[in-house]
Amino acid sequence: MNTTDKPKQPAHPACTPNPPSEGLLDRLFAWLDMSLVRQAGGELARECHTAVWEVTFEEARGMSRDEARGYIRAFAPEFLLKEVDLVLQRRRVRESLRQRILAEATDQLVELVVKDVYRTKSRRSIGRAA
Repeated sequence: MNTTDKPKQPAHPACTPNPPSEGLLDRLFAWLDMSLVRQAGGELARECHTAVWEVTFEEARGMSRDEARGYIRAFAPEFLLKEVDLVLQRRRVRESLRQRILAEATDQLVELVVKDVYRTKSRRSIGRAA
């Protein structure tokens, strides 16, 4: 050993690679966030469902499904933004998930309203035929 060589010291714990359990925890927390976003988004969508349906039904029923989705999606933010803070508070969700919850709620709300528009449209068609 050369006298000018410094003895190798063990690496500082903060510099060592992450143990496998940290990757697992990261995945678990990501999954929990995703689950929370879906649940809170669904709650928010259900809260706004009737109001958005009432505003969009008349126009949307004369459109194709894709056109109706776009039409309903244009109205959704107006209603979702009014209710999102209440859902975040009720569920004690951190503010950093707000945008993801709004995006999820928009998708769920559009699908709920489109289903109802076409369900109501079908019932009216059947009622007229009878």
